Amino acid sequence: MMTTILSYAKGNVREELKVHIREMLRTLNSSANSRAFRFVSNIGTGLHCFGDAVRLAIIFHDFGKIFYQNNWSRAGYLYFTGHEQISAMFLKEFLRILGESDYDAPLIKLKNPIIFAVLYHHHAMGNRSIPIDISYSSRVISLLNEFKGDALCIMKEHELEDYRSALEGAVLGFEKLLKTNRLHLLACTKDMGLSTNIWKAYNRDENERSLMLLLLLILVSSDYEASQKIRGGPLSTFYRATREFADNYL
Repeated sequence: MMTTILSYAKGNVREELKVHIREMLRTLNSSANSRAFRFVSNIGTGLHCFGDAVRLAIIFHDFGKIFYQNNWSRAGYLYFTGHEQISAMFLKEFLRILGESDYDAPLIKLKNPIIFAVLYHHHAMGNRSIPIDISYSSRVISLLNEFKGDALCIMKEHELEDYRSALEGAVLGFEKLLKTNRLHLLACTKDMGLSTNIWKAYNRDENERSLMLLLLLILVSSDYEASQKIRGGPLSTFYRATREFADNYL
């Protein structure tokens, strides 16, 4: 049976994760010459590397939603509370594998900003702990492989094929964990020490802190822009703020 990973579902409105990712990436088409990217260049970070970091953060930011595909509310919508923590855990594994396979990978220097952006892209919604009833059904394995296939296609479209092996390795690691000790995944996610390490880096280096905040702003802005186009509805104050950032800096 064919499966589809949803990034949003409410009533008759449904959005596939791969569609959402592609829509987010389309919002970045002109960003290379923007004020935000010029700032990155001025503090000595390569634009190509930063561009890869932004695109990979977008591709992986909703990975955790794979585990919420059966979490329907009584009101008839899917809820994904805490998915960003699973996404950050996956990204940490992806970057670990990348660092082991390629010690000179420039992207590793942006490890903390990428994880920071993904971990906190819903921070405005408050403390979002992972519910204990997130799905660990066998269907998750097929969804993992679907995500891998979709992500590889998108990475090819955006010249990110150098990261193929790291993606495949991270998916394989999650698949093994699900098959051997499913409850351990939840325990790891709740006690992975990521936030502590990230905030140490945030307070340690001014330039890295700037990159963390900038990448987070870009991720949130593109996320809300893509969501608004597909889901519609009234324009919130928060969306108008992200739109203003995009207009002025991207």
